[in-house]
Amino acid sequence: MPADTIFIVDPDPDTCASVEALLSRLGYVSKVFHSGMDFMAYLASTDHVPQGCIISEMTLPDLTGLQLMAELNEADVALPVIILTNDSDVKTAVRALHTHASGYLKKPYVERDLMNGVRQALAANR
Repeated sequence: MPADTIFIVDPDPDTCASVEALLSRLGYVSKVFHSGMDFMAYLASTDHVPQGCIISEMTLPDLTGLQLMAELNEADVALPVIILTNDSDVKTAVRALHTHASGYLKKPYVERDLMNGVRQALAANR
């Protein structure tokens, strides 16, 4: 069985680099995508359903985080999604959590909070 992979879906290279460095330092494997559709194309190209979770920005160049979650649901991909965003709108956070986001964190993030979210998401996906 392949190891868990943490998929980072965020258009900001600095955020991707900092999250990827944190995950690597803690022994996690990660893959970075700068748009929702790039990530969906990756999933379509794999011959297995990956294990792990997704850390996604709410505002992507081609989708919102909520739309990405809907695309995943439609593709029958059950990866937990943690929203990590600059968007501080309470209504958006509530919608994300009602759409079964695993978590909703505001940037700049606290490393401990992000890692707790990742651990919870991975545990829930077992």
